[in-house]
Amino acid sequence: MNIFKTLIIALTLLAVTAGCNKKKSSSSSLPNPAGAICDVLVVLNEESWKAELGKTYKEVLEDQYPYLPQAEPSFKVNHVTKDVFASTAQKYRNLIINKFGAEYKEPKFIIQKDVYASSQVVITVQAPSPQEAAIYVKENGARLREIFDQTEKDRYAAVVKSSALAELTAAVKEKFGFELFFPSGYALRTSKPNFMWLSLETNYSSQGLLIFTSPYKSERDLSDKGIIAVTDELMKQYVPGPSEGSYMITENMVPPKAEKVTYKGREWVRMRGYWDVEKEFMGGPFISYSTLIKEKNEVLTIRAYVYSPKKDKRKPLLQTEAIIFNLDLDGK
Repeated sequence: MNIFKTLIIALTLLAVTAGCNKKKSSSSSLPNPAGAICDVLVVLNEESWKAELGKTYKEVLEDQYPYLPQAEPSFKVNHVTKDVFASTAQKYRNLIINKFGAEYKEPKFIIQKDVYASSQVVITVQAPSPQEAAIYVKENGARLREIFDQTEKDRYAAVVKSSALAELTAAVKEKFGFELFFPSGYALRTSKPNFMWLSLETNYSSQGLLIFTSPYKSERDLSDKGIIAVTDELMKQYVPGPSEGSYMITENMVPPKAEKVTYKGREWVRMRGYWDVEKEFMGGPFISYSTLIKEKNEVLTIRAYVYSPKKDKRKPLLQTEAIIFNLDLDGK
């Protein structure tokens, strides 16, 4: 039986919420953000940081990122007090600011973008007390991670779009009718009537996208089993491994997890899992997005994968996945 957990992707939430909050300045006039990718800065007094609220932030944000071969945290959490923040740390890329007092009747998140720096996201946690804030943050931990994760993907997607390889964008548009943007280093590996494989290769790693369409005949074609069956069939044909007779497959010893998400008003099936190479000791994580193209009665799937043995995979997987988020199928 297919079990789907319905989510609203964080960008939709950001767009709605941020639209209700004033921005300090246009993003074009703001400085670039500080901090590394997947870093979060929490602005909180020392007492609360050492107490339950600080522990909760670390527990929630450093939670293990799903479907990676080795344990890696979702985010790296840093901490400053309010006085240090005011003097040196306002430009941090991902910020959590805490406000407590009787004027806040119940805990909530206030989400703003481009406050002190361009492409910055600032989440202000308002609560009557640090204790109530800790409960609220723990209950909404998945939402908090999703907001920061989507913001990181949007940042990278914007950077890629600004300096994309025009020939790859044109190749994708000619075959599928939509645009995707790829950074320097990517190359077209395979192009078939309903399938493309583009990747960035080094001596030690590989990361890339598989883009393909398949007929939609029933709801099964958008189920986890249906998507995996089509993906494996195409990978066997078009994604060879390093030795004769080897090819990429989906690893099923740890079953992939599928969930419904909404992005720019369109429903997608997002799937996380692992891939292997038949007859070879190779593998890594993947994340894919599948959606129904009603006017063509077909399913579009884009799978991002990473191969990086003995190295962290959280950031390269995020960057590969982020390429998908420049996709615009509905003019939104």
